[in-house]
Amino acid sequence: MNKKIVSGLLVAITFSAGHALAEASDPPTYDKIWGYGTFYDNEDTKVIQKFGITGRLQGDAHSFVSEDASNDDIVWRRFRFGFKATLFQDIVLHSEMDLDMNEANSGDWDMLYNRLTDTYVSWSPSNKPKVKRGKQSTGFTLDGATSSKKLIVPKRSIVAGNLWFGTEYFTGATASGSIED
Repeated sequence: MNKKIVSGLLVAITFSAGHALAEASDPPTYDKIWGYGTFYDNEDTKVIQKFGITGRLQGDAHSFVSEDASNDDIVWRRFRFGFKATLFQDIVLHSEMDLDMNEANSGDWDMLYNRLTDTYVSWSPSNKPKVKRGKQSTGFTLDGATSSKKLIVPKRSIVAGNLWFGTEYFTGATASGSIED
């Protein structure tokens, strides 16, 4: 069987099993499944309160067999991998890189790394104001501000793609929060 199909099936089986297990039980089990990415979590320490890995792997696979022809393939839409750490109770250090699994499947491992996506330091002295400095996502529309982890379709809308520019990550500083609701 094709190496791409095997890897795609393994990802699909792993996701399906985790999703089915999470749906079939109460929320604490769901949190436990996705909590395996957190390596350290202790609110009582002074320097590092939390450290874990972050990322996502999204792909599309198909297999078609007929009397005349057959076709099977897996296309990785995105693979991001990084870490997120909470320091000194109110500082977050986050960095993720974008990797091209399609090039890795072709055997060209030098082309695996694409770019850094999020690489920033944020400071939030309370739950209201937040200051962020570094490379970060800038969602100019609701479509652009919605994470690809929450999209129910493979691609963003064509209309939003024409309204805001395709560059999503910029280096800079942002401030956010709410004032009296």
